[in-house]
Amino acid sequence: MFRKKKKRVSFQLKNDLSELAVLTRHLEMFAESAGLSREVLFRLNLALEEIFTNIVSYGYTDEAVHTVDFHLSQEDNAITFRITDDGAPFNPLSVDPPDTVCPLSQRQTGGMGLTLVKHCMDDVQYRRVGGLNILTMTKTI
Repeated sequence: MFRKKKKRVSFQLKNDLSELAVLTRHLEMFAESAGLSREVLFRLNLALEEIFTNIVSYGYTDEAVHTVDFHLSQEDNAITFRITDDGAPFNPLSVDPPDTVCPLSQRQTGGMGLTLVKHCMDDVQYRRVGGLNILTMTKTI
């Protein structure tokens, strides 16, 4: 049986939204080396940007510089992202999906981004270990 070569990339970003461009560049380089389609890249980028934006926007109550660790890997037909941060405990899987049936004027703000993440990825897992949020997302390609 033929097995594709494993591809792995790790990097850190500061907890600053200006780092989104760096995140996109890292993902694009990874996608190119992994031979991913533009459609898959779009979905992966959407998920990673949403998670990173939430970490930066809601994860920290101080003004200190924190780092968010990213580990991207491809093995066979699966792409796996592991995102680790030391922000406030937050399990994105515990968030109820927004009510999209009620009129727009009555809907609560927020929640659609995490719904998109769950839709873009095939598996999303969360755990809190040693004061760290660890989110693992997998996409079959």
